[in-house]
Amino acid sequence: MERSRPRLWTPSRREVMAAGASTLALSTVSGFALPPAMARGSVFADDDGGGVRRPGARGLPGVLVSNGREVVRTDAEGRWALPVTEGDGVFVIKPAGWSAPLSGHGLPQFSYLHRPAGSPAHLRYAGLAPTGALPASIDFALRRESEADAFEAILVSDTQPENETELGYLRDDILVGMIGSGAAFVINHGDVVADDLSLYPRYLELLRATGLTWHHCAGNHDLNFDVASPLQGRETWKRTFGPPHYAFQHGQATFIVLDNVHSAGRGHAPARPRYAGRIGATQLQFVRNLLAHVPQDHLVVVSMHIPLVAAQGDAAAGDHTADRRALLELLSERPHTLSLSGHMHTTEHHYLGAAMGFTGARPHHHHVLTAACGSWWCGPRDRRGIPSADSVDGTPNGFHVLSVDGNRYTTRFVPAAGKSDAQVRVSVVH
Repeated sequence: MERSRPRLWTPSRREVMAAGASTLALSTVSGFALPPAMARGSVFADDDGGGVRRPGARGLPGVLVSNGREVVRTDAEGRWALPVTEGDGVFVIKPAGWSAPLSGHGLPQFSYLHRPAGSPAHLRYAGLAPTGALPASIDFALRRESEADAFEAILVSDTQPENETELGYLRDDILVGMIGSGAAFVINHGDVVADDLSLYPRYLELLRATGLTWHHCAGNHDLNFDVASPLQGRETWKRTFGPPHYAFQHGQATFIVLDNVHSAGRGHAPARPRYAGRIGATQLQFVRNLLAHVPQDHLVVVSMHIPLVAAQGDAAAGDHTADRRALLELLSERPHTLSLSGHMHTTEHHYLGAAMGFTGARPHHHHVLTAACGSWWCGPRDRRGIPSADSVDGTPNGFHVLSVDGNRYTTRFVPAAGKSDAQVRVSVVH
């Protein structure tokens, strides 16, 4: 969500793409879409930890692989095949009891991005280098990992540093509280930075100190604005974090990460970027196809940036998800579901029933997470020089912890460092 400080509303920080003439996700030649290519590969047991498939490596059967739309299982030899088009990401869906290799910053390495010619060269923030023709085999490594059905995950949102100083606030106020937590992983629910995507490398260096595995949702402040088409708005994101939507499993839970920030380009006024909350047909297809492979007794957790619904209502297109009903209808067939978002810089719990499209036995819980940056790293500074950064609803900045036991869960709030005595303002909206 946008912060209220006037200095952010400047063209240099809010430069967005002009209205794109192309609405196709595929590459085109002479105006015609290129047909999809067939990607092939394997999922193998990375017994030596090298991350590279060696002769004699054991293929893993029954593992889910996706192109972001279709979902297939590997065969008895661990092999898979999927159609891909320009811009697609192919990824393995980590099963319980296994782990993907990690980068030095704690990011799982689980995908291949198909961008033959690379991202547009004129981007202010670098995108993907040309990947060229598809490799003969795209192989995903998984390593056996001990996982309990009872675990904890850290939920953070709107870290949103605007500069190096605010990266320091994030380090000393939020990340320090995660060190030694024993959490299985962290999910950052978007607005990782505040428009300046050149801060990503330094952000990743800060993650290294936590020693944790990190997953990320894409936010509205994580867009490339200087592109010819809104469909290219995640070029730097893909280079840094990988596919904007994907899934993984841990214990008896399936986690689905979605990108529900739909860029609408720039209008005549104001100059700031326009966007709306929308999941879109492609990601809904992915969710539908994935759930067909998920055991009925799994807890299904869906993470996104923009809320399905927010306390302030639906007046602003960028503060709720327009096609939430379609997602909730898919989740209705599951007895154990939870969805998570950020964006609002408030802490909210919503329980959605038939009026919203969820027809399960119990209402669906949608949890809007507090902002790690609170009120955009504003307010009086404490003895450490860090702003008080209370969120706009009066709650302190911080993060949440998701405690999972089988297919049951609870959440709890953890205030930022040095704010354990902070009071929480509670508002009841009728």
